[in-house]
Parts: sequence; C-alpha cells; structure tokens
Amino acid sequence: MLTFSQFVKEGAEEHTKFADHTKNPFHKTLAAHGFEHKSTTHEKNRFAPDNPKYDSTVHHYTHPQHGKSSVSVTQEHDPTVGHGGQKSSGNSFIHRHEQSNGIIAPSTGDNKNQLHRSLSQEYGVPKGMDAPKPMSWEKHNPFKYKMNESEEPKDVFHRLATKQEANSAVHKSRAFRSMPDKEGHDKVFKPYGEQGRGFYYAPKKK
Repeated sequence: MLTFSQFVKEGAEEHTKFADHTKNPFHKTLAAHGFEHKSTTHEKNRFAPDNPKYDSTVHHYTHPQHGKSSVSVTQEHDPTVGHGGQKSSGNSFIHRHEQSNGIIAPSTGDNKNQLHRSLSQEYGVPKGMDAPKPMSWEKHNPFKYKMNESEEPKDVFHRLATKQEANSAVHKSRAFRSMPDKEGHDKVFKPYGEQGRGFYYAPKKK
C-alpha cells in the first residue's frame, strides 16, 4: 500500500504529463475563438483527496473581449475511475458565458465539436473555420450560426455610459430615449463594447 507521501508524488508525476496546455485536445479550438490560456492547476477530487487516481489537471482560459466568460478544460489522470469501471475520454470542458445581464450561463461537453458549438452560439464562428457539425436532434432544423464578425456589419458606437446608467435600468431607458433613431439599427447597451461600456447602434437582424 502506498504511503501518503507516495500518493502525493504519484499525483504530481501524473500532473506533469498533462501540464502543457497546448497539448490538451481543446486548445486549438479555444485559440481559434480567441481564448487565451491563463493558468493550469493540479486538482484533487474532494471525495477522494488521498487517491491520486482521481486527480485532474485543469487548464483555465479567458477571452480579452468577453468579460467574465471563461472555459476550464479538465484532463483526468486516470479516465477509468469514477465512471463505473468504464473508460471515458478523460477530457471535458465547462464554458461559463457571461450574459448581458451579468448572469453566468454554463455549458459542458467532452469533445471539440461540442466546445466549438458552445462558443459559436455565443460569439460567432471564427473566420476560416467551418460551422459546428449539427447535433443528431438538429437533423431537420439545424442551428443557424452567426459567421465571423468581420464579415458582418459592425455595431456603431454612440457614447460611453455613466456609472448610474450602467447600474440602473431606469437610467438606461432614459439614455435610450435620448439617442436619435438610426435607420436599420437597434439601440443597445454593451457592458463590454468594442469602445468600452456604453451605448451602441446594432444592425437589425435580417
């Protein structure tokens, strides 16, 4: 039986096998969507903290233009444990998307197409990439993805928001009423707009 110090050593040695974030199967997809690697951690399973077979290496990514949105990639050190004896891929992700109201909406998956799908639904399909493959239940009604933003009309900056306007629905409404109408555009508030937190004219969806 391994001693505690041997358990710790074994877990650390396994971690070194996964520590290079560029080798995780989701890295290229994340990089194509503009996500940047921020850190990599060696994590213990809280239900079996003394058993290194349950340890994982987790890679953390964020995007410079998507606020608090993030993606965490988990690589299990031993994919055969915790799955009823069945081997899993050992790789999974959780995409935490910050919505316009500040609420974080999570989505999870265990393959590259699922990650590409989750990111594309929120941020569009990057230039040079194909749209995600449709899910089986989308066969007759596939999801329509927004293609890369560089090929779409850009939002038009109006002005920055005051602190009151950013934190109050009432003050936002007053700001919208004071904005002149712009043909073919909607008035929107963007907490992470291209030119800062403020009010923009967004092209109406066709």
